[in-house]
Amino acid sequence: MFKKIVLASAAAALLALSVPASPAFASKCSPEEIKEFDHKREELFRYLEHAKKEHNNAAVKNIERDMDKLNKYVRQKCE
Repeated sequence: MFKKIVLASAAAALLALSVPASPAFASKCSPEEIKEFDHKREELFRYLEHAKKEHNNAAVKNIERDMDKLNKYVRQKCE
């Protein structure tokens, strides 16, 4: 159970980072921050794919929610 919660949280974090790096973001976010966001996005995506393969719908929903939160955070911070 704990593993599923951790996977869901990680996946959500990746989804949140799914905002693509663009010149607009680069102007307000440092290159290190952009790399960190990209890394989190990739990590969440891996967790999401794993949850989908296991047909863990609850984890998929949590990961997608976390990805949305990450996307909103990146937009607010970098735009």
